[in-house]
Order: sequence, then C-alpha cells, then structure tokens
Amino acid sequence: MSRATRGSARQAARRQAAEAAAPEPAAAPAPPVSLGEPVTSGIDLTGTWKLDMTRSEPLDPYLRAMGLADMAAGNRQKEETTPTFYDIRQTTTTLSQRKINWFGESSRLLEFDRPLTEPGASKLTKVFLARRTADAVTISTDLGQRRQLVDTRTLERTYVDGDTIKMELVLTTARGDTVRITRYLVRSALPAAPAPAPAAPG
Repeated sequence: MSRATRGSARQAARRQAAEAAAPEPAAAPAPPVSLGEPVTSGIDLTGTWKLDMTRSEPLDPYLRAMGLADMAAGNRQKEETTPTFYDIRQTTTTLSQRKINWFGESSRLLEFDRPLTEPGASKLTKVFLARRTADAVTISTDLGQRRQLVDTRTLERTYVDGDTIKMELVLTTARGDTVRITRYLVRSALPAAPAPAPAAPG
C-alpha cells in the first residue's frame, strides 16, 4: 500500500469515528394538540361529575384482574369515604379529564383518534386512544406488553335519572377473559379546596 493510500485510509477512519461520536440529531417535536371547537352536535361530556356509589358496581374484581389485589382490598370503603370526582372538558377534537379520588389527582389530555403514549410502572408504557361517535366516547388503554391487558371505557350520557354519565369498563386479558363493570357519574360541583393551615404565631 502506498503512503498516499495509507493517508487516505487514516483520514477516512478518522472521519467515520467523528461521525460516530457526533450526537444524534434531535427528533422533531410532536405537533401541538389542536384544542378544537366547542361541541355543537352529538355527545358532549363537558362538566364536573361525581361517582354515584349507590348505583356503581364495585371496582374490586377489576383491580384484582389487573394484579392489584392489595389495592382492591380496601378500595370500596375508601371510595365511600373519599368520593371520586371528574372534571371533563370536551371539544370537537379533544377530551381533557381531571380525576380526583382517594388515590390522588391525575389529569390527561387526549386527542381523538390519535394515540398517546405515557411511561408506566416497571418501565412499561401505556397507550391511550380516544374515539368519539355521535352517542359515546370510548377510551382504550393498552397497559403494557408484559401485562397484556387492555382497558376499554365507554361513556354515554343518559337522562333517565337526571343528567348522568354511564361508564362501561371492560378489561381484556391476554387469555381473552373479560371483566365488566358498570359505573355512573352524576352532575356535581368539585370538592372545595382545603382551607390553608393557620399561620404560626409570631
């Protein structure tokens, strides 16, 4: 190999090493969620709601099927002691939901027909997908490949016993087994914020 050839090979090797060490280009940011327009036809879940414990079925079988037996053990009593509230805002393209219950507070903004991926426990990811028809909103959640569970919630407005949301929960396991729970939400104001603690004297 000539001196010129060896020099060209060294330059090529240095160039490849520099390219390998260079940082990866930043991924393009996800397009912003369009908040859409107010709903003028079809179902609209906008409002503040409270879980109706008198008509709602216990969540315990659902939690046990998800492998959350410890949480299921005292869930019903905790739900009765600390009511569950939902603050829902729906537009033509999005569904925003804030939930307040004994477990804490959570919120999520979903865009209809567009999956949303979130990190979950034990390095699992959750994939949410909301869909809207004229009569119902369906939210399906893939709870991670290792657990192989799919949670599907169908929400409908009913007016038989006042303004109510009927929520059908269906959990599908890897074996194809299903657990079904029906729950009801009624119109309600959100709970008042706790009063601030009194200032220390002095």
